[in-house]
Amino acid sequence: PGVVLLAAAHVWPLPALLSLGSGSATLAKPPGGQGFFRLHQFAAEGALPPAARRLEQAFARYEPLLFNCSDDPKNAINDHGGLVSGIDVVVADAAAPLALGVSERYHLSVGTCPAEGATCRGRIEADTIYGAMQALRTLSQLVDGCGELGRAPVVISDSPRFAWRGMMIDVARHMIPLRDIEAVVDAIAECKMNVLHVHLTDAQSFPYLSDAVPALAQRG
Repeated sequence: PGVVLLAAAHVWPLPALLSLGSGSATLAKPPGGQGFFRLHQFAAEGALPPAARRLEQAFARYEPLLFNCSDDPKNAINDHGGLVSGIDVVVADAAAPLALGVSERYHLSVGTCPAEGATCRGRIEADTIYGAMQALRTLSQLVDGCGELGRAPVVISDSPRFAWRGMMIDVARHMIPLRDIEAVVDAIAECKMNVLHVHLTDAQSFPYLSDAVPALAQRG
């Protein structure tokens, strides 16, 4: 049953709780350059905590993924389902520092419009900005890239089973181009992994140049 559910939802890894509807919804790109995501909890307070700015940067990265389609008529907005006009993001502790074990719990509900053709807003609730970022990744997997959300409404509650979810790359014994390392970083983030273990030096090589201690690389 889990494999069938995963194929239907296109979400990886499979969330702890996942509810799929039988309808459809369309995410509506805001006019005039307005943001689709709204971190409204802190809007009235003026300046955001420094850590929360990372979440705003994540909004800017993920929003184009949701509306990555051309102006072809076949990509016109589907008017047979609900219209999602934006996502409200509520974070309990936007100043929580990034550390192993920080809460990544989130709750995502989207496409819960009351009737066909009705407009509604989605909602993300998270303990920290890192949970909210995981919700953005999940949302990007649910949408087909042109704003179409199948199996609406979608309601997901998730948190990682393991605090340490990592991958090791060995650049001491293997020459790995920087662009490939950057691709690995992007890939493990999209898989909701949170640790990159870089085996940087070994007896075979010392591919690390230190401005403070240059002799480390010169003499190994």
